Order: sequence, then C-alpha cells, then structure tokens
Amino acid sequence: MLHVLLLVVSGVCPPNTFCNTNGSPTTGVLLNAAIVASDDAWVVGENGVARHWDGKAWTTTSTNSNDRLHWVLALGPRDVWAVGNESVLHFDGAWHSMPLESPRQGFFGGIVQPRPGALWVLGPKPLQVEGGSLKPLTGAAATFGTGGYAIDAASCGPDDAWALVRGSPGVILHHWNGTDVRVLRQPFHMEVGRIVCVDKVAWVSTDDSVLSCTREGCKAIKAPERPSLLESAFGPVLLSGNSLHLWRKGVFQPIGQVDPETLGGAARSLDEVLLTGRHGSAEWFKGAASPPRPTLRMPYLLAAAATADGHAWALSNAGLFSFSNERWTREDAFPGKLDDRERLALWASSPSDVWVVADGRAWRFDGKTWKAMTPADVKVKHIWGRGPNDVYVFGSSVLRHWNGSKWEELAKLSLGLGGVAITGNATKVWALTTSGDDVELQKGELLVVEGGAVSRLPAPFWFKSIGFGGGVLWGAGGAVERLTDKGWERVDEVYADDIVPTPQGVLLLNGSPTAREWNGQTFTVVRLPGEAVAGTSVGSTVWLVGDDTALRRTP
Repeated sequence: MLHVLLLVVSGVCPPNTFCNTNGSPTTGVLLNAAIVASDDAWVVGENGVARHWDGKAWTTTSTNSNDRLHWVLALGPRDVWAVGNESVLHFDGAWHSMPLESPRQGFFGGIVQPRPGALWVLGPKPLQVEGGSLKPLTGAAATFGTGGYAIDAASCGPDDAWALVRGSPGVILHHWNGTDVRVLRQPFHMEVGRIVCVDKVAWVSTDDSVLSCTREGCKAIKAPERPSLLESAFGPVLLSGNSLHLWRKGVFQPIGQVDPETLGGAARSLDEVLLTGRHGSAEWFKGAASPPRPTLRMPYLLAAAATADGHAWALSNAGLFSFSNERWTREDAFPGKLDDRERLALWASSPSDVWVVADGRAWRFDGKTWKAMTPADVKVKHIWGRGPNDVYVFGSSVLRHWNGSKWEELAKLSLGLGGVAITGNATKVWALTTSGDDVELQKGELLVVEGGAVSRLPAPFWFKSIGFGGGVLWGAGGAVERLTDKGWERVDEVYADDIVPTPQGVLLLNGSPTAREWNGQTFTVVRLPGEAVAGTSVGSTVWLVGDDTALRRTP
C-alpha cells in the first residue's frame, strides 16, 4: 500500500527575504509539477514561483515574473517551459520570457510538443516557438486548442496531440493527427481538467468524468468523484478528495491518502510521488523510506509575537501556535475563548512570559500554566510591553500598566473614544484611540506615557494603526503620517491596515501579497509569498502573519 503525504519543507531562505516558516519559501498556490529524474523536478504556481528539486532540497529560482504559472513542461535539465496567464517562460540555466512576434490575445493555455523539435503554446490564437520567439501557428493546426479556454494539453507521440478546452457549450476535446484537427464534444462540465498520456493513450479528467482516448475515439471510464489526473507515464494516477487512485485491473483503485489541500502533482513511480498544494508545499514521498508524519496547517492568523531567541507565536480564532526549533506546533492548553469578533492580540518577552488578549481579557503564560490577568468585566483589546514587569493594556475605557505585582490605572479614555493600537520604545508608550464612528467622525487621541506621566496629543481620526520604527512614530490608515516636533507630517497617500516596525522604519500591510516598506526616503513595494494582515519585529527579524501565512525575514 502506498501512503502519500504532503510534507512541510522549510527550505533555505535567502537573506532579507520573507519566507514561509510553515512550508516552502512560498505560501502561494502551486499548480503544476514535472519530473525529469529523481534529482531533477520542477513545481510552478502563483506569483511567478518556480521551484527546483536537485535530489536533496528545494530551491526557488527567479523567473522575474509575477504571472500565475499554471503549466510546466520539462524536456531536459536545461530545457524547461512554464506557461502563465500572460507569459511563456523558458529555462536554459536561467529563466527568460519568450518574446511575442504579435500582440497576445487572451490568456495562454498549456504547451505541447506535437513532434520532436516543435512546441505549440495554446490560447485563443495558438502560437509556435520558432527562432527564439513565439509566432502564430499557421496551416491546418491553427485551430488546435481554440474555441474556448485551453486548460491542458499533452502529446502521446508524433502527430498525436490532445488539448482540453472549456467552451460555452461544455468541454471541447481537440486531437491533432498531423493532418487536421478533430473536435470532440462531450456532455459534461469542467472547471478544471487534465490530460495525461500513458502508452499512447490520452487519459482525460474533468470535474465529473474520465475518458480514455486514442486516435480511434474515446470511451468513458468509471472514476471517483471530482477526479484529477497526476502527470504520470507509468500508469494513470488520479486524485479524488484526499485519496489517491491508480488504474489497475480495469478500475481506479485507492492506493493512499493525501493532504486535503493537495491540488495536483506528478508521479515517476509508485514510490516516488510529487504533490503540490494550496500552501506552497511540494515534497517527495518515497514509499517506506519516508514514513507518514502529520502536517500542521496554519489557519487565518490575526496576530504575532516573537522574541530574540528565535521563538514566535501566532494567534487565530482557530488556536494559538508556537514556533521553536524551526517548527510550528499548536498550543492546545490555552484556556481562553478565541473569538475573532473580539480583538485578538499577542505580546511576549520570553517563552515564560507570553501574553494573549482574547475575548476581552488578558492572559499570561509563565512557562508552565496560563492565568487570567484581567477580570472579565474589564474589556482589554490591545497589549504592548518591555518585559515581564512592564506591560501595558487598554481597550474601551482605561489604559493600564502591569508592574509585576499589580495593575495601575494610568488614564481613562476620553468620552466616545476607544482603543485602536498601542506601541512603544525604551522610554515612551503611545496608545491610539478614536471614535470609529463613520457617521460622526471624531479626531482621535494619542495617549503618551513617559516617566510615569500621561499626556494627550491629537491624532487623525482615520488612523487604524501606529508603530515606532527608525526612531519615529508612524500612523497609518487612509494615509501614512509620522510624528515630528511640529506635529503630524503626511508622508504617503497609501492605505494600510497595520504597521510593523523595522530597523529602517516601518512595513505597511493591507491584507494582500504585497507590502510597502520605508527605506529611509520613500516607501517601496515588497512582494510577499502570502497575504499578510499583522506582524511584529524583534531586533532585525520581522515576522508577518495572515491567510495561511507565517513569514519570517532575517538579515
């Protein structure tokens, strides 16, 4: 029995690059895989990601593209092709974008080799690779893969090519026989589809069926629900839900379990299966030599904390997670109620001093047990601190300070204002409040704690977050400002949900795979391998969390 598992790969993260600590160096979806040999394989996916396996480890290669790469064809170690929605890339030791002789019209589909030395790229108007560029395909083959959106293509031998197309009347299956294009229409639906050639037979999977096709025609094959074929030359291998199936003795038989987030992959043998998934994971499984081990899937994370010794914590309404020894684990012992309808927040100074704000209360972990630090009737939403005996919390009414033995009330919030964010440095703490009322917007206040005294400064009502970085206090929401001796100074008009301090300044997050970082003079775009909504920094290490995302950047 084959047991297949989608494993977590930490990989090698380049310096000053955000990499996913919960998987490969990308959390973007990986869409396609190709195997040349046991020590030569490729996976491609969203945001222009292309990763190579050299027999020992995965490395991410630079494609200089942000396209959604949905297809890869590996003809040799230095002859690899990747197709995206808007680009065709070739690897000959480095990735290059193929120039187009004429303007592109519509999205690209797959790429197919109808005969040795020829390559066709499918789309509304199919192209051929010729003279180092893409030129329109002419002659009888000019309609191959047209009539809808080309999903996949494969060649079962010379002048025996197949293309799967999603058109308005349903699925269109094209066959090129070297002379003309034959069009087959089938009464089934398709959102995704695959073609795999095995022993000169084209196996075709759609949402609800599998076909076995030759030059003479196609026949329907009984298959599990929502089948998806993996690239395989030794036999049809099919993914259905979290089960893997192999065609043998005239039926698809289950042969192992896979991660529910698996989307596809390729197989070289029953003991050498490469799977790709939604979380940027790609890994080999080689039979009994790699016993199954569970994969921890991170949910939508809403808050992060980290310490200088390499520990980190992430929080969501699905649980609390801790990071140590380069691995995430779920902390099931947390007794509080995690409900994202209430503010969730994290702060930590060490593994024996971890604070969680959940369901309006502050909780502390001392390395052994959790303890509620604030009563249930005192609403707490935000937390920041310098150490175990120097912690600040506030929420809807009062700013409080923990001195190691008791809470001190520092200031009451002005009428109509509630807590929004808190930050600080070695000598000051800033707590931001605003009305949050879209009908009668009030200017917010900034409570400043210094030397035990509290002062109040006005703050723009549209601030959603504050952060201290690069020696300056920053505020962001509908725009970005910094606090100077003369007051707030507008720096940029960019929108931001959260501010993460960095050694040079701040990183602005907006819940997307991009962020903006201050380089000392202006904000520059930073592309992220995931959608980040919150983060933290300790020293020169920056952590970001979000949708299936737990990123770390080190110098």
